[in-house]
Amino acid sequence: MTLTLAYIAIVGVCVAATVMDLRTGRIPNKLTASAMAAGLVFWLIAGLLAGRGLVGAEGTDSGTVAASFLGLLCALVPFAILVLLGGLGGGDMKLMGAIGAWSASWRIVLDTTIYALLAGALIAIVLMVRTGRVRLTLARLIGIAASGGKAVTPDDDATAPKVPFALAALVGIAIAGAEHMLRLWPPLLG
Repeated sequence: MTLTLAYIAIVGVCVAATVMDLRTGRIPNKLTASAMAAGLVFWLIAGLLAGRGLVGAEGTDSGTVAASFLGLLCALVPFAILVLLGGLGGGDMKLMGAIGAWSASWRIVLDTTIYALLAGALIAIVLMVRTGRVRLTLARLIGIAASGGKAVTPDDDATAPKVPFALAALVGIAIAGAEHMLRLWPPLLG
């Protein structure tokens, strides 16, 4: 029941983030910061009420605030690197942090990331086709490959479509969470 409540909460956060991302192109700190904090508090209380304490019994941290914090870190660190490289925005990184805090599982964070990146790639392809930017994108990819990554020119066109990563993250957590709850887990980590 606890995992179901956490799953419902993070899907709700991702739905709200998706709506905001689609409308404004931003995911507000108010949403992501409060979601990260709420996830940590949720698992603190759940762990204490279940008698698992802060770090769990017998070497396991499942269903505890320690697992929630680990999930948070496992999401924030790699996504911070993507933000520094210019691949994502800070709101996207913090949304993944919220997913990590609520899921309380580095495995769910990893699966969510894989599914979100696949969904994001599919969204990007659809956007390229819809806006007629396939040829431009292919030319840039060939230029990058031919120059060893040095011929990257940023797209300063304000009309260029942006991939709403919150939507991709929503798809990712929906699939990863459902697999975990249906005990099809770990699907990608054999």
